[in-house]
Amino acid sequence: MWQLLRRLAAAGGEPLRDVAEAMHPHALRHFYVTTAVEAGAQLVHVQADVGHSSIDTTEQVYNSAARDPGRSAVDLVGDVLGHPNSGAGSL
Repeated sequence: MWQLLRRLAAAGGEPLRDVAEAMHPHALRHFYVTTAVEAGAQLVHVQADVGHSSIDTTEQVYNSAARDPGRSAVDLVGDVLGHPNSGAGSL
């Protein structure tokens, strides 16, 4: 499985070149959970998906990896540019 994942990542070309040799099955699990949490999935559902016996495990291990939109510079700048009073229309 490890070799297959690494070959698939290498076949992904330039965007995956730097991670191809580090690819492993658990990385896919981490990607799934982090993406689900960032998308707003309820932790109890994510917990069930990945089979954690305790929601505390899901929260401690993965929730901290998700980007917090309230602290993300990208989201803050986007809010400013999208705000009606930001002057974005004059750019």
